Amino acid sequence: MKTKTYKLAVALLLLSVMPIMFGGCGGKTGTPLQDTAPPPELTASITSAEGWTEDEFYLNFYHSADGKAAIRLGSVILPSGIKTEKAYAEYLQKADEILFENARSGPISPTVIGGLDAVQYEMTTAEGTHFLQFFILKNARIYSITCYALEADFNGFAKDFQRMVDSYTLK
Repeated sequence: MKTKTYKLAVALLLLSVMPIMFGGCGGKTGTPLQDTAPPPELTASITSAEGWTEDEFYLNFYHSADGKAAIRLGSVILPSGIKTEKAYAEYLQKADEILFENARSGPISPTVIGGLDAVQYEMTTAEGTHFLQFFILKNARIYSITCYALEADFNGFAKDFQRMVDSYTLK
């Protein structure tokens, strides 16, 4: 049981730093950041599902009571050369291929979250962690919602994930 939780934590950590590792701080990889001020960051929030709690150490990170599932909100400055949320999702899928050997990714599809255009895709690692990711482009930033659990447990949390995604606001 602890091994599964550990793998889930490691996978989240990798997903959290991927945008930074692959140039997600606004500049091109290997070049200095531009001298322009970054776009202002909006505040993303969700209403956690019943029994879920916000982690005391990580901002915008919520986990189920049993610790088998989590949802994380994030944002990065749009990487140079990326113009749409779909292009960002494609960019991240390529990074997933590098970081998660033998991962299976689904198609990128359009959706709407909180009245905002978004894209979503799913990925399952070879170790069995399943991710459902959403990306929204607003004011030159990508805002993300990442839902994850072990593949065998994911469907059991689908309603909770859906409630939280449906409650997403960006102000």
